[in-house]
Amino acid sequence: MKKRLLISANDFGSGTALYPVYEACLSHHNEIEVSCLISGPSQELFPQDREGRIYHLPLPSEGLDSPDYLQKFQEELTKYTNILRPDVLLTGISGSYAGIDEVLLKVCKEKIPTFSFQDYWGYVNLNLGVHADHIFLLDSLALEVTATKIMAPTSIVGSPKYDYYVAKKREEISQHLDTSSSPDYDLFIGQPLWHLPSYKQTLEIVIEAYEKTTRKLIYLLHPLEESFLIDSASKHGNITILEARPSCIESLMMRAVKILSCFSTCLFDAFLLKDLMKAKAPQLASVMMFDELLEAHKKYSGGLEFFPLANKGASNIETPLELERFIEDNIILQNDHILEQYGGASQKILDQIMASLRKH
Repeated sequence: MKKRLLISANDFGSGTALYPVYEACLSHHNEIEVSCLISGPSQELFPQDREGRIYHLPLPSEGLDSPDYLQKFQEELTKYTNILRPDVLLTGISGSYAGIDEVLLKVCKEKIPTFSFQDYWGYVNLNLGVHADHIFLLDSLALEVTATKIMAPTSIVGSPKYDYYVAKKREEISQHLDTSSSPDYDLFIGQPLWHLPSYKQTLEIVIEAYEKTTRKLIYLLHPLEESFLIDSASKHGNITILEARPSCIESLMMRAVKILSCFSTCLFDAFLLKDLMKAKAPQLASVMMFDELLEAHKKYSGGLEFFPLANKGASNIETPLELERFIEDNIILQNDHILEQYGGASQKILDQIMASLRKH
């Protein structure tokens, strides 16, 4: 009898990582049936299908901070699990709030085996006080910091995003790079960190630095950011705000001269793409000039006091002067941060899940 796997994803990064696992399941249809419950930005990666394998669940209209949010969402997800009757659950890990991944873990915990993929070193969402039985990790650094936060079995598998880029994006990016003119812009990847005064201060410093140059800067809004928050930043002629995620964000990144962010996972995505494309690629920089942002990153990652790619493929910017030098200079850092594993992570995840099911 075939086993039933349920996959969930909310954040775009989780969707990118788990979509190749979903496709790997389809190629093993004689052994496993797969269904997906998808919300948030991941919905654009998982199109609903006629076979009823992928379901889109909009977040409650009251919003994430509503007192009734968790109860209503949990009731809705319980109905889905009663219909789909999964034998095992694989989730992403939602951002700073309790999303579909965490609520599903609460519904399924201690009923069926549960797994999560962690796409940022050490990050575990404990907003509901629950985590998966087993967590798949990027590398040994992720293992080190995760072990300080929770006691759970873990496996280093690498990044299934790499599999996604190989299967879905390599050819598209190559075409964009071949047909486009020389890159003439830098890219700042936004994050929903506006509750931190130092995030606004950081952007003001970045904007001021670019006002001193003729370089173009594109600010890419995070799906949870609202454009009015940075309207004041758009007054200068060489600064553009992209409110909508482009159809191929990977091409936008790879065509940039420089990519900056505080600690967005997009910096790691660009790192993976640089390894995959073997082409001249953008310079990367983590911009954390304030203790408040460093503490936010430490809390998010599970204890890291530094950005994992800092000075290992990405510049570490701590002062306005360092920022100005990064904008003007063309120093390319050696990519000496190496994942233990690149390709094949999605199959490794599926293999471990199937092995677990055979024991039950």
